[in-house]
Amino acid sequence: MEIEIRYFQKQDIPSMVRIWNEAIQNGDTLPQQKIMTEDEALSFFSDQTSTCIAADKSTGVVVGLYILHPNGVGHCKHIANASYVVWSVMRHKGIGRKLVQHSLEETKRKGFRLLQFNAVVCTNVDAQKLYESMNFQRLGILPGGYRQDSGNFLDTILYYHDLSDL
Repeated sequence: MEIEIRYFQKQDIPSMVRIWNEAIQNGDTLPQQKIMTEDEALSFFSDQTSTCIAADKSTGVVVGLYILHPNGVGHCKHIANASYVVWSVMRHKGIGRKLVQHSLEETKRKGFRLLQFNAVVCTNVDAQKLYESMNFQRLGILPGGYRQDSGNFLDTILYYHDLSDL
């Protein structure tokens, strides 16, 4: 399968909602708790600095996506933040790596200097391995930074990538 990464289009929204909501319902990666309708999703994804999808080039099926936006304001608006989701049936095929690589290039194109992740859940070991293999630097651990729907708290890990080396 050849993966194409591009900016989302309105016709991608149903697939994006399915993938995003699946991650929300799993309750172990995204900070959002409420699943989105297609109308809410169109607004949410349109409001990001960039929203890109990964699609099977031959079929057009959306298999993953990422959002990119400022992590702060004012004196900190040069730092970006991103979130990634890959459709569960398509994981472990290199799609996440392609999304992260594309987002690094997109982050630099948009004028940011750093990409920071505020809350990589400690149980998301695959993401940790991916980020560390792509030269993200681990900043530290925020004890109990993620509250699961069950009420349990998990640690979150902070990462950053300096874009000056791209």
